[in-house]
Amino acid sequence: MSASDIARKRRVRNHAAMQSYDKSQRRTALHRAAISIPTVPICAFGVGTVLVDDESVPWVPLEPLSDKAQIKYLRLDPVRGEIIALVRLASGARLPRHHHSGSVIVYTLEGRWKYLESDWIAGPGSMVFDSAASAHTPQAVGNGTPAITLNIIMGDVTFYSGDNEVLAIENWKSSLQRYLDYCTCAGIAPRDLTALAAT
Repeated sequence: MSASDIARKRRVRNHAAMQSYDKSQRRTALHRAAISIPTVPICAFGVGTVLVDDESVPWVPLEPLSDKAQIKYLRLDPVRGEIIALVRLASGARLPRHHHSGSVIVYTLEGRWKYLESDWIAGPGSMVFDSAASAHTPQAVGNGTPAITLNIIMGDVTFYSGDNEVLAIENWKSSLQRYLDYCTCAGIAPRDLTALAAT
């Protein structure tokens, strides 16, 4: 084989390798375009951020479910079906047994509480995670100090009577209505708790 034949084969091989590399690069570029990874300027990261000062929203009675419990709605998310709220339960008081369709995270800020169905007691700084389809009966325990918890609730919460009859089904929508009704009765200007950006 002559030197010119070897050089020609090398050129053909290099050309084929470059074409393969170009196809690979085009596939990668097409793949990136198909999944459309957005490039966001740093200055846009504040979009969609909401600050809620807990003093700007009222404690809303959780009646008729309990006359010893109040809830402070911080965020009601219609897209995710999520409620983010503080719950205050008087010492010794309990909520009706209820069932969650989604997961729940409860972080204790003050006081102590438990589920009647469990042998643990949660205190300040503790976090309880309940998977979807959990059911329980929360009760505040202690020496007169109410239990205050931060709750992140996904989906519906179905409350039951002692006879297993449905008392109420609560979710982001019913929570919004409870909040708006309370604000109307109390003469308070309501905040938009469903907003995706500061209002």
